[in-house]
Amino acid sequence: MLSISFTNTPIEVLEACASNKDDITDYLSNTIGTIFFDEMVMISTCNRTEWVFVSPEPTKALDVLFETIKEKTNVSRSILEQHATVYHQINALGHLFRVVCGLKSMVLGENEILAQVKHNYAICMEFGATSGYLNKLFQLLIATGKEVRNVTQISKGAHSISSIAIEAMKE
Repeated sequence: MLSISFTNTPIEVLEACASNKDDITDYLSNTIGTIFFDEMVMISTCNRTEWVFVSPEPTKALDVLFETIKEKTNVSRSILEQHATVYHQINALGHLFRVVCGLKSMVLGENEILAQVKHNYAICMEFGATSGYLNKLFQLLIATGKEVRNVTQISKGAHSISSIAIEAMKE
């Protein structure tokens, strides 16, 4: 998994990496179906863009992914590598669970992230970029994110950054 997030990335790099549905399908077109990527889900929010993938050769897949991002964003590879976080196996899983539960948001417990993950997963699934492993994983992630919000108080009073800004402007 490759992550570009607000915690360690300048805003201009975050903005360059932000992806809408067309961008996501473009990334998927350039990676899925190659020998290095079996499955992929991209998560793109206002605070992060992450590429979650299954690969028989993760090191080579990361190399291809960094080059693809560089070409798409016009951000140098050295800048991308300086600000990216790479997660492998269990660390990637832990990170994803913290994201969907709202623990890795600018606003603790933010609800918007779960909806964004669900939306991005649906785009990737519709494209055909997911299969057995990532389908099971993302179904579990989404269910866990919902369950955490139902049984804890993490989302009580949590708002998105935009809703906080609107409230501040009203006051």
